[in-house]
Amino acid sequence: LFTLPHMCLGAERFSRAFRHSWSDLKKSGWKAKGLCAAYFFLWSFLFHWPGVIPSRFVGITGAGLPELITNLLDGKLLSSLPAFLLSELLRIVLSLFLISLLTVLYHQLGGSCTLNTSALPAISEKLDRTRHAVGSVWHKVTNWFKGVWKTFSKRPFFQKHKKLLTAAAVFLGISFIAGVFAAPPVLHAPIAIGHRGSLEGVENTLESVQGAIDAGADYAEIDILLSKDSIPMVIHDTNLSRLTGDSRNVYELTAAELKELTLSQNGRKGQISTLQEMLAYCRGKINLLIELKTHGHETVDIALQVAEAVEDSDAESFCMFMSLDYNLVEALRELRPGFTIGYCVYGSITDVDTSSLLQNGVDFLTIEENMVSPRLVNRCLHAGLPVYVWTVDDYDNMNLYLKENVSGLISDYPDVAKLAVQDYWGDTASDYYRWQKEWIEY
Repeated sequence: LFTLPHMCLGAERFSRAFRHSWSDLKKSGWKAKGLCAAYFFLWSFLFHWPGVIPSRFVGITGAGLPELITNLLDGKLLSSLPAFLLSELLRIVLSLFLISLLTVLYHQLGGSCTLNTSALPAISEKLDRTRHAVGSVWHKVTNWFKGVWKTFSKRPFFQKHKKLLTAAAVFLGISFIAGVFAAPPVLHAPIAIGHRGSLEGVENTLESVQGAIDAGADYAEIDILLSKDSIPMVIHDTNLSRLTGDSRNVYELTAAELKELTLSQNGRKGQISTLQEMLAYCRGKINLLIELKTHGHETVDIALQVAEAVEDSDAESFCMFMSLDYNLVEALRELRPGFTIGYCVYGSITDVDTSSLLQNGVDFLTIEENMVSPRLVNRCLHAGLPVYVWTVDDYDNMNLYLKENVSGLISDYPDVAKLAVQDYWGDTASDYYRWQKEWIEY
């Protein structure tokens, strides 16, 4: 605690200052220790990730002045700029308070103050120049506020209701600051994603994806499992009985054998496609959200197989990826850092370590309907982590989640989801992710 005052005020070397700091800490009373502990608890509560106040802002944190100006002119920072300015102002105030607190405690503990008197004239001259440069503007602003205050404070209504108006002003000020921190930034316009394509065909087939295309969906979500010969196949279930009546498993059949099977669902027929066939079909028609799944019988790396299939089809520009298996998310991120990769959370969670997810390269979070809450969504958005919700089929629920600022709806009815998101504006998801990656590794 007192190493810095000993070095700056006492002109001591670090090793000596550190020893004296430890000695001072032992000598300090419980009141001094309590003040320091309270300060650090307050700082941790406010800023330690994930604190109640955002401490990282995409496009601002880590950006140089040219990049900051460019991003501001592009309009990308307008939604997060007020929160950034208030956050930094609070950090400055608390930092100055800490310096003052440590200086006072250092003095009370008998710390010496060694000043280089020869440097004082130069310091004084610089301070005078600074005061002269900003003084006129400062005086004009403060005098204007003083004039307004004097005029207002003399009014009979103010004199009569002084306490009430003061309380109202404090309440409005606190509400404004809380509103700035509570309002999440707009990351990108919300997107409509067809769950396993759509209900217009057997799930995960070309026909179901065509239904998402016809609905105008932004993305079609598909599932990938590896065949016996390690070919990425577009199929959800490990066991084939639900859609084919065949009790065998995906890993027991080659890609050619899987393609010969007939799928049946809701009176519709279809076939299993390879990932490359699906990519070729979707090119220029719709984007794909590819979920990597495992059946536990893989003989090769599914992340590598999927990545190579996408690259062989030159399809990186219209694909995003996700998985329920966090190990697969990490593996794909390590293999292809440039891919847009999300983590799909199944079940329920009480908290999300957004910092850890971002540092590990997660670009978005996919959650179930029962997990949607303003607190969770806002925390993710403040960190620059879009949240997609699955599987949402009710129009009223879609509107509710959009009002809670989710960034995407995964639905069996992509036409309804597209209707729900059409009134929202902003960058496309692909534009946002390209921009975000410039800052995620600051």
